[in-house]
Amino acid sequence: MLARLHCRQPAAGLRDVAHRLIVLLDGNVLGVSTPTLALLAGIGAIMRPLLFASLQPELAEAKGVSLRLVSMLFLTIAALAVAACTHIVGVLLVFTLMVGPAAAAQNLSTRLSTALLLAALVALAQAWLGVTLAFYTDWPTSFWITALAALVYGGSLVVRR
Repeated sequence: MLARLHCRQPAAGLRDVAHRLIVLLDGNVLGVSTPTLALLAGIGAIMRPLLFASLQPELAEAKGVSLRLVSMLFLTIAALAVAACTHIVGVLLVFTLMVGPAAAAQNLSTRLSTALLLAALVALAQAWLGVTLAFYTDWPTSFWITALAALVYGGSLVVRR
């Protein structure tokens, strides 16, 4: 009896590890908390100095904006946002939603403000359309969002040329 219980424990431990890996890859949308949302809103606090430092670094430095501080704050907030979003939507969708819409918007617009707005709208549309398509089909949400991101990016390459 003890031998059978001892043999079953590693299998249960492996199932727990497998479950944690799946949650890490796919995320848990119901796990969003208020501190996570506050962290994601942190980028707004340094938006103007970041934009100034990105577009005209020499002038920003002459006006007293610390380029090193703004860069480090941006990288820190971006890293924390990725870490927070990983628990919400998973690693695969974090990559898809961060890179896909921004790359497509870069292909479709030459103005920064237009590209930012377009990237946000494309990401939002991909997320909602992916959830809707997953609801009406047996395919997972992450598949639909990733497929839509690939289609939008491919379409942006065709339109650009």
